[in-house]
Amino acid sequence: MRFRAWKDFRIDGSPPARAPARLFGARDWILEVNGESVASGTQGPGDPLRVVDLAPRLRSGENRISIETGSLDGAGGLLFWMDLGGGKILASDGTWRAQRLPFGSEPEHAAIVWGRPPMYPWGYPRLP
Repeated sequence: MRFRAWKDFRIDGSPPARAPARLFGARDWILEVNGESVASGTQGPGDPLRVVDLAPRLRSGENRISIETGSLDGAGGLLFWMDLGGGKILASDGTWRAQRLPFGSEPEHAAIVWGRPPMYPWGYPRLP
């Protein structure tokens, strides 16, 4: 199973000088910012969150974070958290949109939130 989750957000004024993002995608994932591929990886039980600074890809005005992820056994998910500075955080939650891939195979919908990590029964990802 593969799906894409995304969040549109606005930055008023100049983009931050630093925007560290933490990500876990089960099993493999591709991270895009404003339509540009920024990072990809594979993660599994016991792996830490991946940290990527997204500041160079952010711009004033409208922005989009998009993550494609998939799993061979159909049980996939993702966690995302980004610090935009000044107390502003962007985190994966029910305000994100999601759609199964290929696009059109099911309607777009709000992301489903399972709870806070580490997740039972897997006990991962390992928190920093």
